[in-house]
Amino acid sequence: MTRCTTGTTPAPWIPTGFPSSASSTPRDKLVGRGLLLDIARWKKVDALKDGEGISNDDLDACAAAQKVQIRKGDFVIVRTGQMEACNKRGEWGGYAGGDAPGLKFESCYWLQEKEVAGVCSDTWGVEVRPNETKDVNQPWHWVVIPAMGLYMGEMFQLKELAEDCAKDKVYEFFFSAGRRRSRRRHSSRCGSQAVRRMPQGPRSARQSCSRAGSRDRRGQSESALCDPYGGAGMARRGQK
Repeated sequence: MTRCTTGTTPAPWIPTGFPSSASSTPRDKLVGRGLLLDIARWKKVDALKDGEGISNDDLDACAAAQKVQIRKGDFVIVRTGQMEACNKRGEWGGYAGGDAPGLKFESCYWLQEKEVAGVCSDTWGVEVRPNETKDVNQPWHWVVIPAMGLYMGEMFQLKELAEDCAKDKVYEFFFSAGRRRSRRRHSSRCGSQAVRRMPQGPRSARQSCSRAGSRDRRGQSESALCDPYGGAGMARRGQK
């Protein structure tokens, strides 16, 4: 579960910049070890405030508190609680493109150092908004997607998964994300899922990972990590 399978090879950097296929789309699907960093729960809040940045120290401290280790090829899922806050108040006006909690720009170095395969969140754009600089819009995106070739997922519904992980203190799972084949697009819905092994014991002691999930005879559960519009998006720069 620690290997990322994409069916692609990285394209070389050239003096004039990155070729259009520098970060190609996966041939089939993305699978690997998923890891939830529940930042909101670690900070003991329902949701982070809009504009609140998540630093590298925050990521490391949350991982340490959860007693998990980020490994090469992992899909790191970051929960801020923003989507749940919007659901609770029944208002989505600023969710898409508005102020939001998220990763600080410095996380580019953290993600590169950890050599993760992808990073996902329950916000519209993963990085903090307003951005930390006014010189460029969405600076984190400019580095993470075209330069690093990292997969990123937005608008993930993490409430049920986070609750389940908090109950048994197990924050790792099998992560899978498909994709829709399309040209000239930066992202697509991916139908991502988290599959967790349930602790052994009486049926009443087993938790369901998601209202959209199901449990098989081995005690596993499937959690659909989807946005309110029908499927979380995974983005990576593709062919033009």
